[in-house]
Amino acid sequence: MEEKMQTGMFFNIYCRALESNLSRLFSSPCKDATSLSPMHFTHSTMDRTSYAEFATSTLQIYSIKVIEIKGTPELKWPLRVYGMVAARDTVDHNRNILFLRQRNDWQILNPENPFLQLTGPSRAIAAIDPVDFDIKLKVKGMMKSKDRVLMHQTSKYSCNEAILLDDSYRIVLRCAKLEKTVQATIVGVRVINWRKRKWPFRHGGLVIAKAHSKPVKPENEVLLQDQVMDNISDGYFEGEVFCVGDRSSTLKHEDEVVLQGQVTANNWDGCLDLSRHVVSVELDGKLEVIIHALSSNGFVTKHGHVFFPAQESKISRDICDLASYKVEVTVAWSLLVRDKQFISREGCMDDD
Repeated sequence: MEEKMQTGMFFNIYCRALESNLSRLFSSPCKDATSLSPMHFTHSTMDRTSYAEFATSTLQIYSIKVIEIKGTPELKWPLRVYGMVAARDTVDHNRNILFLRQRNDWQILNPENPFLQLTGPSRAIAAIDPVDFDIKLKVKGMMKSKDRVLMHQTSKYSCNEAILLDDSYRIVLRCAKLEKTVQATIVGVRVINWRKRKWPFRHGGLVIAKAHSKPVKPENEVLLQDQVMDNISDGYFEGEVFCVGDRSSTLKHEDEVVLQGQVTANNWDGCLDLSRHVVSVELDGKLEVIIHALSSNGFVTKHGHVFFPAQESKISRDICDLASYKVEVTVAWSLLVRDKQFISREGCMDDD
């Protein structure tokens, strides 16, 4: 199901209606980003459950990509794209940012890599009702007056794949609705035995999260970090090759969320700088964290994974064996906030 309002005029009408209906409960619901933490109930005690916390249906976001450009001279590959994509649920009606770039920080899209580099959501997206998506994307021109609108609309979705249509392009939003879920926040991925050895991700790497339910649903896969880069390039190669092909071919699975093109790893302390952290996991399921290290030509040379049973709260920590390396993965679990007003009244809002 999809309902949409296109162009800036209709978007402004939508914002005014939202402000009028919700301003007494929420400050600037149209423009403000959500301030709720994905770890709000991580430290809750197991014997005390507040009405404000619950496991519920959520929308898992996998990818957003532009798949067709035709008929408009101003819109040709490659595209220098900037702007915002955000989801809005009934918890606080604020924007949950998925993609946000300023004009001077544009991303290049081309037919070989048409995916937006997502950085969110910052917390799980409740999907009790269809979710609103704010999309304001532009293509940078030679000067600001030459910029062109790629998409400017608000749409409501409750399906697993949404195709946003225009005369000259299509944008595909890949997602899945999961039932009775909790939030898993991957707060740390750290190589703990790398000192006095060669850094395992000097040619790049992948960190992927899969949300498994019963039975296992291998399509529920979220890419937390698609590149872990380092400056070392000595040609050192170790381990078995798992994928044959160039590096880009390992990044184009439709049910992964490509988070970022290139990220420098913080190998002073062995930590990997993830672009995305929050994954929805069904309460009776498991979270799988998968780690790949790549060679200079894009082959997977090292592979490891670790499973975490879903929990309502607390911290999980385990070791992933990546060939001869040990990678510590830390996950914070939390139920979702039912409604921002409930936790305000209960006096349990974060002080941070």
